[in-house]
Amino acid sequence: MSKSRVVMQEGHRPLNAQAAKVMRPGVTYEPSRYMPTENRDQRAAPAVRHPDAVKKHLRPLIGFSYARVTIIGLSADDEGQWVVRCRCGLFGFRSFSEIANLKNDQDSCNRCYAEMKILRKEMERRLGRAVHPSEVPGACSQRRPLPAGVILSKQQRKQMRANELRAAELQREIAAHNEAAKHRSRRVFEAPEQATSTMALAFARAKS
Repeated sequence: MSKSRVVMQEGHRPLNAQAAKVMRPGVTYEPSRYMPTENRDQRAAPAVRHPDAVKKHLRPLIGFSYARVTIIGLSADDEGQWVVRCRCGLFGFRSFSEIANLKNDQDSCNRCYAEMKILRKEMERRLGRAVHPSEVPGACSQRRPLPAGVILSKQQRKQMRANELRAAELQREIAAHNEAAKHRSRRVFEAPEQATSTMALAFARAKS
């Protein structure tokens, strides 16, 4: 039995909903529309540094997974870039700021990003409402925070400690200011009573 393509002529209407689904146009995949940069993803694994060559407070990032990617290690060729692997198997590069950004909850390779975007538009067309990226099948439901101690380097911890000391000092200044204001308001309320007693004493002396 030879396969033949049936083309619906102009003016014809499908018999039922199933026929309409069969005859309607398909979804085309055009990844070039969603590729902001070229050569960002690759199939071959890039070279990474040995874990001992990575700063101690950044080593917990190796093997950490978030969204659709897993961090393989620090790139040996590109300074400051981390090598990640998407669920589909493609490798890419991410900066530390991209990894640390908790709003980056749907990180993936460009190919998976394009497929998820097309699937999201198709779901919005079928459901007739806006679809959140986390509702798309295969998407990340919740972004994992970074491992403890990764974000804070030695300099950042020092700055954080200085900020805490400054905040405590400001709290003491505010408490002292509030206490002084309380004493001032107390003296204002006590002043009329003192003035009344002074006037009464003066009136009694003048009368005598």
